[in-house]
Amino acid sequence: TPNNNGTTPVHIAAQEGHAEVIRFLAILKADITTAAGGWTPLGLSVDGVHFEATKTLLLLGAPITIEDLKQGSDAEGNVRQLRAGLQAWAADTLAQHRIFYDNFLIGCMVHPLELTVEQTTTSIPQQQPNQVTATTTAECPPTYLDDKTTGARVTIATVTTVTPTAITTVITQTRTSNPFLPMLGDEVGLLETIAAFVGIVVGAELRRTRAVGPAIAAIDWAAH
Repeated sequence: TPNNNGTTPVHIAAQEGHAEVIRFLAILKADITTAAGGWTPLGLSVDGVHFEATKTLLLLGAPITIEDLKQGSDAEGNVRQLRAGLQAWAADTLAQHRIFYDNFLIGCMVHPLELTVEQTTTSIPQQQPNQVTATTTAECPPTYLDDKTTGARVTIATVTTVTPTAITTVITQTRTSNPFLPMLGDEVGLLETIAAFVGIVVGAELRRTRAVGPAIAAIDWAAH
């Protein structure tokens, strides 16, 4: 409940840098974005250079704005360094999620894999011999996709071979799947619980983490 000035427990927790209190209040449906006296909880946390509290507010959905993340003249520390720390944290968090996804969800180390390989070959004959005097082969970097329905990792590799008489392209599609993932998918909240146990961000908080780096980088902080 806000006081006469509109200050809420979230504002106080943010100002003092109490990340766990902020998360608890969010569970109780407290508003984490409302400003009081011109200060949002995020702005107060940044002004105090409270890294964990700032990170928690961003994970909970506080928007990144110039006003909240700029270096104030009366800030208690180096806000520029705080922004750099947030970008590094977001990048590391996404890398850790990829490791979690590869090792658990796909099952590269936890469960036996099922591999399915499909290959398509297309050959275009040259009606007139081209200027190539020897066979040339070019291999494109592989493309990685995730099948959200089955949880399979799809790898697409393309190899093109040019000879004096033909151009041949071979596309190889490899699907790596975990046969246990569909069973886990029926257990509501199970993957989120496991992710929380090992300290991995998933769901809405993962989407917000992905937005942190680009959102900070998109702003010309020198002008503010």
